[in-house]
Amino acid sequence: MVNKYLIILSILISKIMACAVCYGPIDDPITDGVNNAIIFLICVVGFILLSIVGTSIHFYKKANS
Repeated sequence: MVNKYLIILSILISKIMACAVCYGPIDDPITDGVNNAIIFLICVVGFILLSIVGTSIHFYKKANS
């Protein structure tokens, strides 16, 4: 009985974990859109982290001068 639930659970988890990039065809416009969204979000996070580092360096230099 438990084995049936484990098999069903493993099948459902594999279906849930698939994203549009992995699950869909490569030439699909939705895949291109998801790829562009991922790149955009990585750039936004990078910009925010670089802004925090830049502000920290600015405050450090200003405190030492």
